[in-house]
Amino acid sequence: LKSLPFLLSGLFRVCEKNEDLFMNDRLSAMSNLAAIILAAGEAKRFGSPKQLLVYKGKTLVARAVEACLAAGAQQVVVVTGAHRQELENALQAHFSDPRVTLSHNERWAEGMHTSITCGMHALMTRQQNLQSILITLVDQPLVDASFLRKLAEEQQGADAAALSYPSGAGVPACFDAVHFQMLLNLTTSGGGAKGILRDPRLNIRLLDAPERRLDIDTFEDWNDFTRGQS
Repeated sequence: LKSLPFLLSGLFRVCEKNEDLFMNDRLSAMSNLAAIILAAGEAKRFGSPKQLLVYKGKTLVARAVEACLAAGAQQVVVVTGAHRQELENALQAHFSDPRVTLSHNERWAEGMHTSITCGMHALMTRQQNLQSILITLVDQPLVDASFLRKLAEEQQGADAAALSYPSGAGVPACFDAVHFQMLLNLTTSGGGAKGILRDPRLNIRLLDAPERRLDIDTFEDWNDFTRGQS
């Protein structure tokens, strides 16, 4: 019994050391995290560039950039397309940050998979030792830094982590480096990124957060959303 305090003290030190190692591993993984923000769409149904809608004093595209950086992304690529000049003007304040870059997708009209491959190529030329990549949309205003960080943490040790939808996994999502080559060569015939996320052979961790699914497609969607936030 006299030795019990010493045994407990030793056990506590071992547990504390293991916890430190676990946190160091997680911090190391997060230090090799990057993000792609898909902002190339025409927003035809909305009728104007929805990427530039202002929510809580900032445009949706600026909020997406700041969320990715706050989540721990060391590099952030914003993929532009139909409204390239407008987005470049809107993000002028972020150009002084070396972690943020814009990549123009000339094939934006062919589908979202072309924007993902465009963003991947831009990231691969900027940083070679990435372990995980977040892919997120610009028109989901309730996807914030805390949720993106949780995706990145959940992805550790898995092929990917993604937001859960009634139809299955979808974006935002975080992918392990083992799938980078597939993301660099996405095709519509292969199902795009969803082809990876919904492959039953892979370990995909789903995050159930229905409120994060909200996306802005029409002006009515925006009105409903802003009324609900007031």
